[in-house]
Amino acid sequence: MAGNLTTYARASIYINGVYLAEATNVSVQRTSGNLVQKTLGKDFAGVSPGAKGLKITVDNAVPSVDFELNPGQFMKTTEVVTITVYVGEVRHITTKGFIMEDNFSHAVNSEAKLSFTFEGEWVDYD
Repeated sequence: MAGNLTTYARASIYINGVYLAEATNVSVQRTSGNLVQKTLGKDFAGVSPGAKGLKITVDNAVPSVDFELNPGQFMKTTEVVTITVYVGEVRHITTKGFIMEDNFSHAVNSEAKLSFTFEGEWVDYD
């Protein structure tokens, strides 16, 4: 027997308070920025603190009438945006930063999607 069944988390994404209903994928990548410290006597000796980083990548489906969100509007003016990613019913992460790049793609027998990458201040999940 398989055991107890569970309902798993869903994600929701907001840019400047606007819900992205067409989002199909989100990835939140946080890095410590720590640099490995090696010495002649100890080999691996620990880490030196570095600059933390946070990168969020979002894929959005593209309706035939228009983009739900045009990342270019933020990129051309280097506008600071606030992004919030809700994870399930308990956790979320909210940070400020910049949309760094976007990419539209479509192919035969494939959905049209607009992807963008955000980089911002490192924060922990609330």
